[in-house]
Formats: sequence, structure tokens, C-alpha cells
Amino acid sequence: MSTKIETPPASNPPRVAAVPSQLAWLERELTAWQNEGIIDQATATTIRRRYVATRRLTLVRVVLSLGAAFSVIGLIWLVAANLGRVPPMLRFVLVVAIWLGLTALAELLAARQERQHDVGSPVVGAARLLAAGAFGAVVFQAAESLRFTGSGTFLVGIWALGVLLYAYAVGGTAPLALGVGLATVWYLFEATGVKDSLFVFATAVLVIALGWASLAALHASRWRPGFAWPWRYVSVGLALLGLFLSALPFGQGARGWSAWLVAGLLVATGLAVAAAVLGTREVRIELALVAITAFAGIGLAAWEGGERL
Repeated sequence: MSTKIETPPASNPPRVAAVPSQLAWLERELTAWQNEGIIDQATATTIRRRYVATRRLTLVRVVLSLGAAFSVIGLIWLVAANLGRVPPMLRFVLVVAIWLGLTALAELLAARQERQHDVGSPVVGAARLLAAGAFGAVVFQAAESLRFTGSGTFLVGIWALGVLLYAYAVGGTAPLALGVGLATVWYLFEATGVKDSLFVFATAVLVIALGWASLAALHASRWRPGFAWPWRYVSVGLALLGLFLSALPFGQGARGWSAWLVAGLLVATGLAVAAAVLGTREVRIELALVAITAFAGIGLAAWEGGERL
């Protein structure tokens, strides 16, 4: 005698990415379980809705991503060229129209792929990357039209903030990867400022590595597991780079701790503590490795700086 499990379908089940071969196996098993009377149709539907199709890194994905990246660079270059024959306000309106059009196109493609249960489409990621890049063109063109006299680093920060908000709003990892990169560039420029110092740069790299690793751990444990990988990969790369730089001779450059370095280290440490408290054992191990690397590099840099003073 078999026992049938009846479960009402969840209204908004969490989504888990799976490759097509895994989904095909799952669908075969669900059909078999229904035929055996183990589960009913509603339960099978609920289980299936928890999984969405994704794809591994393929040549198509690489080509589309590179094409989108080069298109972004071309669009920014177009704005930087000033389009001297076009009035500033008309240039701004044109760039905004391009940005809105690309954003609308990306979300239309995303909605179409969602209906087909294939949210891992590389086309959607490339379109969203284009939209995120076009937002940068809007930021720089607005600054040029308004005769903004501040630093370009501030504009990069605005671009990074907008891209990150867009990524979290639509749930897109392609714009998230761009946003993480832009935020990294913004902080490094703010932390180093005008100081020509390898010590300051190496310390800033290690500080931001710890911060990004903490955010990756929080995503993996509490927020959005699918959004952890951009923060994780960038943090690991920065930690290794910072450790390498901290072992180099610093010469006679400035070695002072700027307000950006101190604030960044405090925030990163706070995030690391929160991630360690809230995270799983596996996440804590990953975070501990990056934290040890970061603090070892900072300690080595400070010790070498003290030796040379």
C-alpha cells in the first residue's frame, strides 16, 4: 500500500539553478513518482517550480558577454567623444533613450525566458550587461551636460551604485558582476587618493577583499545564494593580489592610513563578524581563509613600512 503525499503548491517557491540534464532527470523522476502514487500533481508542480534552467560556460555565452562588454565600451567612448555636432541636452536625451531602450529590451527578454522556465539564458545576461553599461554613459553624459567639476571617481561610484541596484532589482548576475567591479575600482581610487604609495594601494586591496568576502558569505547564508559568486571570486583575486603586493618593497611612498582605509577596514571587519555569526560552517571556512590572508597582508605591509621608516 502506497502513501500519497499531497502538498499545496507554494505561491512563491525559492528558485534553484540546475543544468538541463539535471532538470530532465528530475522530470522523469517526478513522472515516475506520480505513476507510483507517491506524490500528486500539485506536489510535482511545486517541486518542479523550485528549479530553473541554467547553462554552464559555453562559447555562445562567452561571445555574447564579450560582445556586450565591447558594446558598453563603445557607448562610453561615444559619450567621451562629446559628439560635438550635437547640443549637450540632445546628447543627454539620446543617451537616456538608448539606456531605457536597452533596459526595456533586457527585461522583455527576461520575461520571455521566465515563461519558458529558462532564466539562465546568456542572451538575457548580455542584454542586462548592455543596459548596465548604458547607465554609465548616462551618468557621464549628465555630468558633461551639467558641467560637473568633481572627480571622475565620484561618477564611477554613482555608476556602481546604480548598476548594483539594477542587478538586485531584476535578479541579474551579469550586471552584478559589473557592479562589483565598478565598486572595487571606486573604492581603490577613493582610498588611495593622490598618494603614490604601494602600501596604501596594497592595504586598500586587502580591505576590500575582506569586505567582498564577507558580503559573499552573507549572500550564501542569508540573502541570495546565487548572488554570492561575483563577490566571492573578486574577493579571492583581490586577497591574493594584496598579499603579493604587501610582500614587495614599498620604497619611499606615503604610508599613512587615510580615512577611507580606516572606515573601510572597520566596515569590512563588522561585515566579517556578522557573516561569521550568521553563516554556515562551510561559509565560515571560506571567510576565514580570506580574512587570514587579508590581515596577514595588512600586518606584513605595516611591519615592512615600519622597518623602512
